[in-house]
Amino acid sequence: MSSMSNDEVDVVVVGLGWTGSLMSIELAQAGLRVRALERGADRPNADFSYPRPADQYAYGLRNKVMVTPRDGALTVRHDLAGNALPTRQWGAFVPGTGVGGSGLHWTGVLIRPTPTDIKLKTYADQAYAPGSLDERMQIQDYPFTWDEIEPYLDRFDKICGLSGNTGNLRGQIIAGGDPFEGPRSSPFPLPALEDTLNNRMFAEAARKLGYHPFPNPSANVSRPGKTPTATRSRRATTAASAASTRA
Repeated sequence: MSSMSNDEVDVVVVGLGWTGSLMSIELAQAGLRVRALERGADRPNADFSYPRPADQYAYGLRNKVMVTPRDGALTVRHDLAGNALPTRQWGAFVPGTGVGGSGLHWTGVLIRPTPTDIKLKTYADQAYAPGSLDERMQIQDYPFTWDEIEPYLDRFDKICGLSGNTGNLRGQIIAGGDPFEGPRSSPFPLPALEDTLNNRMFAEAARKLGYHPFPNPSANVSRPGKTPTATRSRRATTAASAASTRA
């Protein structure tokens, strides 16, 4: 990291992960002076060079680039009458720590939810007879429609420079993409990553059986491109404090 300054700023953003980074960029583009604070380290690219990331003990058990449950101190309850229970071990979602947040250990796979996913309670009520599902299942609809959320999904695809094959463009099904995805307002920003031999063999066999294989969308860009956040504000001053904490 370069150096910190105590110059007066307009906005302080706490946490420089995906959300904090995007907020900082947009605020800076609006002409505001921004400083971002991050409790974790600012790690160089060399830290992620093979074979270092293959250290299962450091990354998988000791949470080297992740927030520990002790530091995260998250609690969970499913209704207002329940007891808030502490999280002792992370599951599918593992929050990151350091400049980049959870993006530090993200593989770049970026698959959109479907219109059914965001209205899962409605789908379950229509597809199953009353009483078929366990009453303890916490199924709910998101409070927005596909048409309301899709422009934001589209923008994030462009910010990430997402690589993939479009399967549904404004209701038109396109061969080579996911035929079951929700309608996209625009195609993928970049073409899909080149398949490996085993992927091509698998796809060919699947097509012969009547299936519709498609490459997973990936934020590992397939070629150079330009994102909506490529421009920078001259007045922006974004800094991060690397006050790292010990696990």
